[in-house]
Amino acid sequence: MLNFSDSRRFAKLRETTTLRVLKHGRNYNEWFRERLDGEISEQRYNYLYSEEELEPWLERIRVLEGNASAIYTILNNNPDAKALVNAFQIIHGLAGKKLDIPEDMIERYPVLEKIASLRPWPSTLF
Repeated sequence: MLNFSDSRRFAKLRETTTLRVLKHGRNYNEWFRERLDGEISEQRYNYLYSEEELEPWLERIRVLEGNASAIYTILNNNPDAKALVNAFQIIHGLAGKKLDIPEDMIERYPVLEKIASLRPWPSTLF
C-alpha cells in the first residue's frame, strides 16, 4: 500500500499508475466502540472533514496528478451525506470552479455556499 506521507516518492511514478485516496472519517470517540450486538458502530464514519483537514490532501493530489493516469478519491464518511459535502469541497479545491449544488445541501451544510454556483437547482436531491 502506498503511503502519502512522502509525496516526493510519488512524483517519480510512471504515468500509467492509477492511485486511490481513501478517507474513512475520523469520529475518534466512536472509532473503537462496539454496539451491544458486537458490531462496530457505524458512527465511526460520521465525520465532516474541515477545509483545513482537506487542504493537505489536495496538495498531495496536485503533486501526484501529473504522474498518474487516474486518481480516485473514495470517501467513506457517508452518514448524513458528509462524504458528498467533502467531495464537493475536493472537486472545487482541485478545479477552482463554482459547482452546481442542490439548495437543500447548502441549507444543511452552509460551508458549501461559497463554492456553489448561483444557478438555481431543484430543492430536493431525489
